[in-house]
Amino acid sequence: MSVFSTGASGGLYAKALTDVIGIGATINAAGQFVASNGPEIRRVTANPSGTISDFGGSIALDVTNGVVYVNTSTGNVAGTAWRVVALGNGSSANALTRVFSNTVSSAILTGNGGLQYFDVTATIPANTLVSGSTVRITGSVLKGTAAGATTITIELGAQTFSGILAVNAVNGTRCYFDVQIISRAAPGGLVSCAGSGSVLWPSLAVSAGGAIANLATNTALVARVGFNAANTETATLETLTVSIA
Repeated sequence: MSVFSTGASGGLYAKALTDVIGIGATINAAGQFVASNGPEIRRVTANPSGTISDFGGSIALDVTNGVVYVNTSTGNVAGTAWRVVALGNGSSANALTRVFSNTVSSAILTGNGGLQYFDVTATIPANTLVSGSTVRITGSVLKGTAAGATTITIELGAQTFSGILAVNAVNGTRCYFDVQIISRAAPGGLVSCAGSGSVLWPSLAVSAGGAIANLATNTALVARVGFNAANTETATLETLTVSIA
């Protein structure tokens, strides 16, 4: 560890480990390093939330997933709470940032008279949603073999935020869905999240609905699309996009 002065202001710049740069340090009367007491910039290869302790304002650069995290600890103490400020091709947590979009359609699902889920899903990292964060989930489902009514639902964290309607659509038609969900508090185990959305089958029906549900935003949240249809009915999730503002 090395410490050096940045000028007459008395600021300190501390170099910790190979992949960590610290800003702020305590030194003793002999000028020897005692402790780091400021934010850091570090290189990581995975989500640091819950595992890496840093002072609030610290930044973690995930070189594996192209994600930038900021430490949200307050009170000038170190903590392990991090949230995403930029993901992949996104540029800012204050602008709509694409979290996920699939490049390959899901496997074909065949109805069994109950609720199933397409194998294309999106995961929002723990502590990403803070007070006022908005999640938007959009996409399309292609109906294959038609053998009765099909119900499509949109979920986040196992909670349904879309309308629910069974529609008798013909082969080769698509439904389009659009859901928006807003987190109402800082990351936690029971955070109120209000959302609503619609599922549209062109020329047939629109199902609109919503919910206010408690989600554990301090853990990873999975966005997924449900499919409920009778036997021999088939469908494919063609597109799924999840964005956060």
